[in-house]
Amino acid sequence: MRVRVRGGQRGRGVGRGGERRRGQRRGPVRRRVSDDIRATLVDHVINHGLSMREAGQRVHPNLSRYTVASIIRTFRLENRMVAQPPRGGRQRLFSEQQELAIIEMNEAAVQGAIREEQCQGQGSAA
Repeated sequence: MRVRVRGGQRGRGVGRGGERRRGQRRGPVRRRVSDDIRATLVDHVINHGLSMREAGQRVHPNLSRYTVASIIRTFRLENRMVAQPPRGGRQRLFSEQQELAIIEMNEAAVQGAIREEQCQGQGSAA
């Protein structure tokens, strides 16, 4: 006897087509465009008058016209060609100096524990 589950085959691991699990991305992998390629693209489009598609094909064959348009838009609006550094994520809990102080305290505690073990070992052997 088979038990029919409401909704069909939606058990563990089976979802609807539009659902994505945590960490899964949609579409192709995003590659970062180097600063040299960005500068060359801006030069071709702004100074030489090439179309965005032509500049993208000439500089890097797999570069999309939309990527070139985004780089040119950034140049016109913000007057920069270099990519912004990655940011976000969790902030640091300790500064460099605090981290070094913690490491030094830890090393001192370990050295003290080693000396204590050595002293205890010598005392019981005598």
